[in-house]
Amino acid sequence: MLLKQINCNLIKIYKMIENCYLKMVRAFISISFEDENILKGVQEIQDQIKNSGANVRLVNPEILHITMEFLGEISEEQVTILSEMLSEIKFESLKLQVKGPGVLPNEKYVRVVYCEINGEVEKLKEIQKEIRNKLRNRGFKVDSRPFKPHLTIGRV
Repeated sequence: MLLKQINCNLIKIYKMIENCYLKMVRAFISISFEDENILKGVQEIQDQIKNSGANVRLVNPEILHITMEFLGEISEEQVTILSEMLSEIKFESLKLQVKGPGVLPNEKYVRVVYCEINGEVEKLKEIQKEIRNKLRNRGFKVDSRPFKPHLTIGRV
């Protein structure tokens, strides 16, 4: 099993799709990283998946991230509010390990192939809880499901 260290110290808002008419963006808050060992390890797992002939759309390893909160469609004004809010959140680098692969929601009905996150997960969960609370206090709709940190490496 793949087990590597990563240090995470950056939260970003990713703008995935921009709607010019409504000035809305599809956004999520995530922690990204650039650890070459992780990228190489994920690429090895993806190569195994590709060579297996499985019908999986693989995620580019260079854009891997841990989603802290999915926001959906938000306005440009809300992006500004989020940027200010995220600048208030301070944390030190975390020591995390990537282990995998696994599948979601279950082995009988696979939609996502992922790598599990281990290590200082409790600290990561505290950061996510702080983000969720700040979002809720500012009127954003937040997910009620428990946070399960992972790296999505493919979709079915």
